[in-house]
Amino acid sequence: MIIYDKSDIHHKAKQFLEQECPYVKVKDIDWDNASDPGDSYNCIGFAVGDMKWWAPPLVSGGVRLNPEHHWPESVQVCEDDVDNVPLDLFIEAMKTARFENCKDGEWEGDYDKITIYHDEERFRHVAIHISPSAWKSKLGLYSDFEHAPKSIDCQLYGSGRCFMRRTKQVKSSSP
Repeated sequence: MIIYDKSDIHHKAKQFLEQECPYVKVKDIDWDNASDPGDSYNCIGFAVGDMKWWAPPLVSGGVRLNPEHHWPESVQVCEDDVDNVPLDLFIEAMKTARFENCKDGEWEGDYDKITIYHDEERFRHVAIHISPSAWKSKLGLYSDFEHAPKSIDCQLYGSGRCFMRRTKQVKSSSP
């Protein structure tokens, strides 16, 4: 295991990837173009372009324990088993951000495309397709980084894939 310089803002992301994702070549990642680590948004917020920490509500005794997290009100989660939220509920959450299911992860320039990584029927991670050959992921509290789609196949993220897309939004300019 490589020991990374703690003054490098990406050192925790590098250590995490080295330990958890054996197919990622940490030294080949363009860390100069990676975001700074932070806890204001996670992989879902990053991938859908809504920079919030998306997570199902944690409720105990009728009180939401994570009110600062975003979750679409229309996507109901069983309060008794928030650790085992079914994959289909995460798919429904992505639909609230205008994504629809699609057949594969092939590049389609007119669409924003995401892949939901899962293990059996449990959500693990989501990444966004940014070019014909690259995807980009935000790793929880760590940095975002570009990668090949299969490079983050690992026990933690699983190897199942669900692909979704939405028409790219035309950005309007202010007068």
